[in-house]
Amino acid sequence: MNWFGVRFPENFNAIPETGVDCGWQALRKQGTVAARTAFGAAWIIGWRFVNRFLGIISTLILVRLLVPADFGVVALAMGFVQGLQQLAELGTENAIIRADMPDRQLYNTGFTINVLRGFGVAVILLIIAVPAGHFFNSPHFTQVTFVAAAVSAISSLQNIGVVDYRRYMAFDKEFLLKLLPRLISVSTAISLAFVLRDYWALIIAILVSVVVDTLLSYVLHPYRPGLTLAGWPRMASYSTLLWLSNIAGLLGGLGTKSTITKMTNVGALGLFEVAHEVAQLPSSELVGPLTRAMFSGLSEVRTQADRGASLLIKMMTTMNLVVMPLGVGLSLVAEPAIRLAFGEKWLGAVPLLQVLALGARSQFSVR
Repeated sequence: MNWFGVRFPENFNAIPETGVDCGWQALRKQGTVAARTAFGAAWIIGWRFVNRFLGIISTLILVRLLVPADFGVVALAMGFVQGLQQLAELGTENAIIRADMPDRQLYNTGFTINVLRGFGVAVILLIIAVPAGHFFNSPHFTQVTFVAAAVSAISSLQNIGVVDYRRYMAFDKEFLLKLLPRLISVSTAISLAFVLRDYWALIIAILVSVVVDTLLSYVLHPYRPGLTLAGWPRMASYSTLLWLSNIAGLLGGLGTKSTITKMTNVGALGLFEVAHEVAQLPSSELVGPLTRAMFSGLSEVRTQADRGASLLIKMMTTMNLVVMPLGVGLSLVAEPAIRLAFGEKWLGAVPLLQVLALGARSQFSVR
């Protein structure tokens, strides 16, 4: 049969649990690894620009309807969600991509781990919502955290089958998968901001986006996951290393948000979040897409050390030559950029952007 414009085996549901690759192999592109990696990176960069364009449009409207404190309380709550998810991240999708023979057992194990992580994070958020609200002296934080718990649980139910888009570098399909939820999220946030004029416009838009994204993953991929942990031993070694790495990242990111809020207020955190997001534009919009595509490409040639190293060095060198000057330039034009894009009330983010833009360049070099 044909699904999403790509042929899929008629006997898919009859594929054994183990010993048979159950990936959507018709998604695989033709050509060399380097060519397919470049093609994939182009689609990811294209998505990033579309996503960023939609984000800029919505931000330019929202910053005139909302205040920094609204952005701050949402950033703080979602920061806890992302931090806890990062703490529990075991790299199930990457483990599937790297596997020589990812069968139904491995796919279903990945799905089960994601569900356990998502619902586990949701329970923790429900437990800490009230005391954390008192700690930060922000009752709004408690309310937003309750919704954030639902976001964590719903997002964990995403169809694990969509990992095939990365595995076979079919990033054009992934582009379509991400576009609709983003469009709905932006339109929801703007519409509600005109009506509500507070942080609920942002948090409801996030919830709507997650619901649409999860449902769409089942519409656009025919795989239907089940629950099992039988494949965990095959994921354990890779997942443990990734988990240790994520702990280090968690301590940095979550600690920064908590410290800023405790020492100042959620308004200051809102300024920091805007400055940080703008400062990360050069690296996030160019380096992120490249590394995402490179992981899939390098997974194919990981047994050929020289070939993989050569591919990595060429791409990273090229990106450095582009990203480093952009970081310096962004730091130099921080004041007019913030004034023009966000307005007078966001000028407090200028000194932060001047420093963070240079820091983003250095961060890129060591990623």
